[in-house]
Amino acid sequence: MAEVTGPPGSGRTETLLRLSEARSEAVVVDATGLMCEDVIERVMNAAGCADLPEKRADWGWELEGSPLAGGLVVILNAHRAGRTRRSSEPERMVHRFTVELAVAGRLKVLIERDLPDVRRAHGHLVVALRPNTADGPVGLLPDGLDSEALRALALAEVRRAPMPVWTALAQALAPHVGRSLDVAAALEASGDLLEVTEKAGSASATSATPRRCVGAPPPRSYGL
Repeated sequence: MAEVTGPPGSGRTETLLRLSEARSEAVVVDATGLMCEDVIERVMNAAGCADLPEKRADWGWELEGSPLAGGLVVILNAHRAGRTRRSSEPERMVHRFTVELAVAGRLKVLIERDLPDVRRAHGHLVVALRPNTADGPVGLLPDGLDSEALRALALAEVRRAPMPVWTALAQALAPHVGRSLDVAAALEASGDLLEVTEKAGSASATSATPRRCVGAPPPRSYGL
């Protein structure tokens, strides 16, 4: 069981993806928007287990006897786990669930987590990456992007908010900033900061996340 952490710009996700490429048998799960139970379901599916046992002790036995036993599971974006921004799922996933996954399933688990770590003590190996200063300052917004419009999007409790929700949040925030907020212009100027997709004829955007993951893609919507 090992944790990979570091500040924004340190390349946590990229590092884990490169590692998984070197280990072709590794199972990669992007935890963005997922519950712990969703992660284990994807791991079980990758191990060839059709049905998810009700008791964790049972799925541990299932994994131990599967072709995945002793293999590597890489969990990306654990800090974005859960359905909402203030979900306790990231803490649950890092502090408890992955330990059970590693011990019960006899698996090697690598998990990406955010800073800071508030635990008093733990026995995990922690790899802390440093920012890549060669790429310049981290966290700068694209030129022409209205930070207040982006702030309105960040007010959404859900991690992926539909366009009408973003528009409504921008309208609610406008009186506090003293001007109207153009959501469409902000989306156009966002560049790679927001990922644009479409569903049922309506545009949507989510935060940029790695594509190489196990399971179905997340719901299409707007989010940071």
